Amino acid sequence: MFFRRKTARWIALMVVSAGFVAAQSAFSQDLSTFLAPPPEPGAWAHYRVVTKAPGDQGPGKVENLSLAVTGSEYVEGTPCVWVEAGPQNFLTDKDGTLKLLLKARPSPKEALNFLMQAQKAQYAPLHGEPYALGDGVLGFIRNRAAGIVVEQEREELPPEEVVLASGRRVKCSRFKVTTRISKVPFTSTTTEEKGIYWKSPETPFNVVKAEIVRTETGKGPTPRVRNVSLILIDDGFKGAVSVIPKPPEKVRGLWSLLFN
Repeated sequence: MFFRRKTARWIALMVVSAGFVAAQSAFSQDLSTFLAPPPEPGAWAHYRVVTKAPGDQGPGKVENLSLAVTGSEYVEGTPCVWVEAGPQNFLTDKDGTLKLLLKARPSPKEALNFLMQAQKAQYAPLHGEPYALGDGVLGFIRNRAAGIVVEQEREELPPEEVVLASGRRVKCSRFKVTTRISKVPFTSTTTEEKGIYWKSPETPFNVVKAEIVRTETGKGPTPRVRNVSLILIDDGFKGAVSVIPKPPEKVRGLWSLLFN
């Protein structure tokens, strides 16, 4: 009986961790680019993201990505900031907001792997009550995230001006960035992104535009390739509004996440 309980607990931990690892696989390249390092509290930005299969002539999958730095606090003397990103999925919840307490000045390795340095985590479902993730589960996820290998190569390109839909002109530095994620726990998937990023200190998260080719291997007999375009819609250095303005009363542990 003890063995069965221990095995069930381990499987459950793997399932919960996979929910966050999935976010890491899909978004770590983007988030690491936005948050290396994160801006000061108050910063916010909205982006439009279009994802297409190669050769697709249609509009593709159009999504919004909202980022905000909504607060700060110290953890054992280390300055940290609350970063909110949405829409994000977690387990069975779709299109909610993920709120993470991250180091304000992460190391280069930590900046590429935001799960490894997350101090606290909260989630607000699109329709439902926000909840905090229990320390035990988050600690386990941090330890497992340390097994994710993220490698990044950057090459500087000639600068270029970007004209946004609003007519705003932004002078940008331009970089060719290749990011590889491998040795992901609980899955054999390897993700590689090759793209061009337009960046400017005139915007709080630096990224103004990106054109990316994302290749995932390991999910099937052939790699899954997607073209991803991202562009800034609106932003500000002040005035960020939190989706989770106060600490959630509900704290969800392992079994609550899986069976509630």
